[in-house]
Amino acid sequence: DVYKRQAEAHAAGMGVLVKEAVANGRLTPANDNPAFAEQRALLQAVADEQGVSIDAVALAGVLAQPWCDVVLSGAASVDHLESNVRAFDVEWDGSIDDRLAGLVEAPESYWQTRDELAWN
Repeated sequence: DVYKRQAEAHAAGMGVLVKEAVANGRLTPANDNPAFAEQRALLQAVADEQGVSIDAVALAGVLAQPWCDVVLSGAASVDHLESNVRAFDVEWDGSIDDRLAGLVEAPESYWQTRDELAWN
């Protein structure tokens, strides 16, 4: 799986940079795509519990990985950046991992969906 490869790269001394931690905008408050409603509701529940927005939860999840060296937020405005920085306020633990595990998307599926987004 992709996490295993990233952990192996990190263990081998390579830096691991995560470029699309908010899934090219899909894991942000601006994404109101009905096809993503169920996933968004789950993310929103965690975000509400943590007092942040869903982009902060997504970024916190990546930052919580021991193999992650650098995370690019992709913020396009000061408001986006301020929201993204709230990732450091999230108290990440194994229970959040468990709750959000079903949101993991295979790389092939991710890139196919990304290619179909209107803004790409």
